[in-house]
Formats: sequence, structure tokens, C-alpha cells
Amino acid sequence: MTARQRLTARVELVAEGDPVALDALERLRQRGPPGSRVEQVDASRGPASAEFTRFKITRS
Repeated sequence: MTARQRLTARVELVAEGDPVALDALERLRQRGPPGSRVEQVDASRGPASAEFTRFKITRS
């Protein structure tokens, strides 16, 4: 999974995994973290690319 904070205050998220886990992730995105305000969630699904083998947090 990769997530990026965009300059427009939007967040871009790309994830691969089990459909049930992706459904749960989508529900979490609609709520957002504590103190956040989620105005809109756009989602689309396509075939997995196998690009992601692990997850880590990096600061830019």
C-alpha cells in the first residue's frame, strides 16, 4: 500500500490485497483518522499488479 498527501490537501491511496481487507480499508477511509474531516472518497478497483510486497512509513 502507498499513501501520499497531495498539495491540495487530498490523500492518494493505492492498495492491493484480499477483497475483504480492501472493503474494510475503504470503510476506514470514509471515516478518516481522529480529528480529520473526510469530504469525499473516490474509489476504483482494478487487477492487482503485485507491485506491493510490504508496507513502511517514510517522511518526506
